[in-house]
Amino acid sequence: MPQSEAERTYQREYARTEKRKAVRRRYNQSEGGQAKNSAQCARWRAANPHKLVRVWRKYDLKRHYGLTLDEWNELFTSQGLKCAACGSSDPGRKSGHWSTDHCHTTDHVRGILCNGCNIALGQAKDNPATLRALADYLERGQLWHRSRMTVSS
Repeated sequence: MPQSEAERTYQREYARTEKRKAVRRRYNQSEGGQAKNSAQCARWRAANPHKLVRVWRKYDLKRHYGLTLDEWNELFTSQGLKCAACGSSDPGRKSGHWSTDHCHTTDHVRGILCNGCNIALGQAKDNPATLRALADYLERGQLWHRSRMTVSS
């Protein structure tokens, strides 16, 4: 039987009441409600994988760095769509994701890095002296040769 306009208005108003919200909360916290919600979420994730990636990306950027997706894109564009450290246009990951570099003391974002540069900074514990020492070591270019080894008898 079709609903009248008055019945639809009443149902809309009822759905907004605290009583209905409390009933819904209790149901969602019940075992049956959690199972139904979990199944609905799984179906949505399976049907919308591209949306899910975007939702999680937006959430992570905001939670970890306080950035919106537009702000992150603006920063990356200002870097020329390249790594801020080495200038590579390859993110260095199979997923194609770039790393958002930030200061662990102040939590300020410094730039967008490729995976290799991000790992190098992490291994050096963001210490400029360590990175300079490594650069000096590479520039010295001393190679170790087996022929220089002396065998004592």
